[in-house]
Amino acid sequence: MSKCPFHSDSVGHSQDGEIESIQCPACGEYRISTTALSELKRRVKEAPAGWLEMIRKRSLISTRDTRSLLA
Repeated sequence: MSKCPFHSDSVGHSQDGEIESIQCPACGEYRISTTALSELKRRVKEAPAGWLEMIRKRSLISTRDTRSLLA
C-alpha cells in the first residue's frame, strides 16, 4: 500500500495499476502516478514549495508535474 511521500500517517491504494490514490491528514486526498510517487520518495524528504497548490489544482499528479516542482 502506498503512502504520502512526506507523511507516514497517510494511507493509499492502487487504482488501475498506474495510479495511486492517497489520503493524507496533512496534504489531503490526491491521485498521483506511480512513477511520480517513486520519484518524490527518492528525491525529497519534505514537500516542495507549491506541493499543496498542485494537489488542489490537479485531478491527477503526473511525473511531469512533480519534475516541474523539483526543477
